[in-house]
Amino acid sequence: DLLSIFYEVDFWHRWAPSFGHLGLQSAGLLGQKGPLRLVYWLEASLPWPFQHRACRFAVEAVDCMSAGEQPQQIVILLDSQEAPSICPELLEAERTPEWQGVLAEVLDSGFILTPPEVGGTSGTKVQVLLNLDPKMIVPDWLVKYSAMNLCLLIFLQYRAAVQLARTQEFLERSCNPKHPFYSHIRKRMADSLPSQLEQAPAVRPEGSSSQQRSSSSP
Repeated sequence: DLLSIFYEVDFWHRWAPSFGHLGLQSAGLLGQKGPLRLVYWLEASLPWPFQHRACRFAVEAVDCMSAGEQPQQIVILLDSQEAPSICPELLEAERTPEWQGVLAEVLDSGFILTPPEVGGTSGTKVQVLLNLDPKMIVPDWLVKYSAMNLCLLIFLQYRAAVQLARTQEFLERSCNPKHPFYSHIRKRMADSLPSQLEQAPAVRPEGSSSQQRSSSSP
């Protein structure tokens, strides 16, 4: 469920922090190479002194679920400088044409998902490292303070958003037997973490939809 919430970038507006005119304005997928290497784009309105910022960054899932890995985890790497290696056309433009603000960068960042049976916790353990270059001259303490509070707020929203993974919109994608990302994740979980796969929603039969299944249920 946590992977689904993060992967479905066009649904981020359903859970990302937003207050009045501040917060996430838009987000989307710019391109990808295979199911585990993608480039995301987001635009946000932030409090002074950061104000309007956009960011594009590579997202790469590193499979550490094999039995020989200690510990078994899923690592998600985030880095703006890696985006052109996935979408070479980004080298030809300094920014997405629709954006007229400042293009910030995420550098050497990422997060780690550790299953409860591996981490000895009651739920999935989530760890995040965020290095943000806002492209402006501000004191380091202000950047660190802002990033820390932003991460905390995102964490709280992310945690509360898990229930969205079981809504109709998400299940239409995550239960699709032909979806390359979810098919890959399900296979790896079946091989290495079967207890986690048991908690995932069932794959729907080919040719049917989640809505058809729910409407036919008693």
